[in-house]
Amino acid sequence: MRSTLVPAVIVAALAPLAAAQDISVATLARGNMPEEVIDGHVYHGADWMNAGYHTTREARARGDAWDPPFTESFAHAEFDQSRADGAVLRANGVARQPYRGRYHNPDEAWSSFNMGYDLEVVNLSNTTLNIVLGTEMHGTFGQADQGIFICEENVTITGQGYSAHAFNSVQLDDTGLFVNGPWTNSLAPIIYDEELYHNVEGYALHAFEFFPAISSPPNSSRTLHCDVLYSFQGIITANASGLARYDFGNTGYLRVQAFDPVTGEDRSAEIGVAVVVTPACGTADFDGDGDVGTDADIEAFFACLGGNCCPLCFPGGADFNGDGDVGTDADIEAFFRVLGGSEC
Repeated sequence: MRSTLVPAVIVAALAPLAAAQDISVATLARGNMPEEVIDGHVYHGADWMNAGYHTTREARARGDAWDPPFTESFAHAEFDQSRADGAVLRANGVARQPYRGRYHNPDEAWSSFNMGYDLEVVNLSNTTLNIVLGTEMHGTFGQADQGIFICEENVTITGQGYSAHAFNSVQLDDTGLFVNGPWTNSLAPIIYDEELYHNVEGYALHAFEFFPAISSPPNSSRTLHCDVLYSFQGIITANASGLARYDFGNTGYLRVQAFDPVTGEDRSAEIGVAVVVTPACGTADFDGDGDVGTDADIEAFFACLGGNCCPLCFPGGADFNGDGDVGTDADIEAFFRVLGGSEC
């Protein structure tokens, strides 16, 4: 079992996002070639904004000439945070090896998400509100023969005296279903119509989980740090045969709501929720040509200070330290610190 931290997170009621602090989306597919494909990307600060708050990753590994038909591993991971009212995580994959052979390598499909960021929740009303955060998880999975499916969710929210944590995991293999956490009551049996194994037994997961309420005084603001991690795996071990598949679309939500502490009325319209932007400092490859800390980078930086930024230059331009003030002495000092190998 791979212990891989991943996100995907969904934040409801967001204003158009400026920048999440740290987003990692990755896929892996391993087959009998042996072939391994890893396709992942990590976004920091302005990188995520420049990507349009959306990324898709895919990986595929097929069998070799000695393998029977239908041998393959495929993994897909997509994270879209461009909508003002929330984001969407999608993950699907299949690991399939219909023949059990002595020399067969493992088949694996893996989709992962990892997000860490600061979330500001503002009570815009003149009365105290209870702020409630909750997660949703929706998808299906199944296995046949010796196939193994594993899914993990790990959510931690902390800040200003508040702390909440949720961990859920589920594993389905040829010995049965194993669940760790509140997902136990959120699973229902289903049957997949699969092209090779035909009637494949599986489960549908529709889970809702809520954290303890936060009392928010009138016209107050609270910053919470959120770490949300998801991983999905389909595995066929070495020398084994079987199928493992998963399909989680529109899932992985982290919702933020507000309720009246007396009447229980939904007053979510009276709060503001936004991702706190971490200033994105520039790099020593200021001109974006792949060569770090060269004379060309220095020339490009000072040209940008003068109002002539090159097309591939640091997206923040002359605001090198990301503090919102453009072309100041602090930006010049930060540039030369980074050029010398230090932090911004």
